[in-house]
Amino acid sequence: MVRVTLFLMLSLGLTARAWAANPDCDRFKVGDTGKYLEASFNHTMSVALGCEKNQSSQNAEVSKIAYVLDLPGAEQSQIVSSHLVVRCLDQKYVDDATEAYLFCGYDARRLDEKKLEAEITARKLSPESAANARALFKKAKERDAWMVGELTKHKDPNYDYKKLFIDIPEAGAVAWEKFYADHKDVYDLGSSIERQLAATDLAHRGYEPIDVKGCDEMHKTFKSYLATQSGKLAPEITQFIQSDPLAFEMVSSIVTCDGLRGFKIDAVGEYDLLHGGRIYRGARTAGYWAALAAALDIQGTTPYTAPIRKGGGFITPDEHELLHLAKQIANTNLNVEDKPKSAKVSAIKKLSDGWVELSFKLEKWMEPDFECVDIKPLHFNHWGQNGQPVWDWKCNVKGYHEESHQETPHAFSELAAAAIKPGMLVKMMTASQSKAPTSQAFPLEVSLAPKTKKDKPKLISFSGIPLK
Repeated sequence: MVRVTLFLMLSLGLTARAWAANPDCDRFKVGDTGKYLEASFNHTMSVALGCEKNQSSQNAEVSKIAYVLDLPGAEQSQIVSSHLVVRCLDQKYVDDATEAYLFCGYDARRLDEKKLEAEITARKLSPESAANARALFKKAKERDAWMVGELTKHKDPNYDYKKLFIDIPEAGAVAWEKFYADHKDVYDLGSSIERQLAATDLAHRGYEPIDVKGCDEMHKTFKSYLATQSGKLAPEITQFIQSDPLAFEMVSSIVTCDGLRGFKIDAVGEYDLLHGGRIYRGARTAGYWAALAAALDIQGTTPYTAPIRKGGGFITPDEHELLHLAKQIANTNLNVEDKPKSAKVSAIKKLSDGWVELSFKLEKWMEPDFECVDIKPLHFNHWGQNGQPVWDWKCNVKGYHEESHQETPHAFSELAAAAIKPGMLVKMMTASQSKAPTSQAFPLEVSLAPKTKKDKPKLISFSGIPLK
């Protein structure tokens, strides 16, 4: 036992003096923490190779590592994956590690000794680093074998733990990899936009416009994609966006683009489309969602609580670094009003720097009231803002109520106002800021207003996207 302990101390816990002489510690130093993709990868490598110690909680570290590795097209590393597996399975009891395993199990099942040796050679690691990497890899394989064994023999009359925590997440991850390959152009464009955000100076985010390459292309792609939802009612389009992985990739990228480029009110409105919905990312996240949906489908037909919680501390909007930062940027020095407003457009005037001003007239209109019912049998779709599961639904117009209001003029981005014409009804999010344009708005819904209770509303544009 003493010899084993001594070996681990030598291979995983070298003295500060020994590591000070290791050149790899300088290679993986963490620079600007605001540049989160690079900083997180370097920190994980530094810890894995013994240069630093873990500073954050287990849950926070697991979620951050999984997030960076899950960036579509991101660099994969056997060393980083080994550290992730060891860290997420650093538990005595299997029930304390199950939800974390939904993320790191993907890496555990792909640990490959030949790839590890190839990575050690490719990175030209020092002998000290190579010894640490091999020891870490060995420990990761041991912890995974323990986890698989425990899940296989776990007894629960309602949930098959091996199927729920291994088979279903793996199938979900493999399906996502095929989906990524089929839509590689969109995902690679989205990853490029995120890398640009991660590389920007933290001091400039949200304070001055920053040019981002690929934004116009992503806007155009999403416009074409959302046009497929033409003819549906606004609540149904919202659910589509919140439950579709490709729509999530496009919208999260657009939130980033518009916030960085200075169209903050657009970014806030677009962010709200994703609020409360699923968080998509990559194969690990897809595996988690597949397991959660399967567990909740069982819970929906039995009185037994699913053994997987929403998020589990690993997948919340704040853990989705891109959306978290994009929201911060969008809200910097911007005062957003709580409730949307509706008004009829009177005139449109072109401003400068990509803005137009819309003025409105006093006129009455009939506002539709929607009724949405769950489709049977129940199937989990996304999380509602009240923290409860939302099932697939179908909506219809239940009735109308009369509204009347004259709104003050607001500036809209040219892109978001592209489908708006005088006489149309605009439901908008409004905000103000100290510099011009001081009064801004974002069109949540643009429609031909019903004149009577017999008329059906025709949705022209949804969240700045014209519909065919």
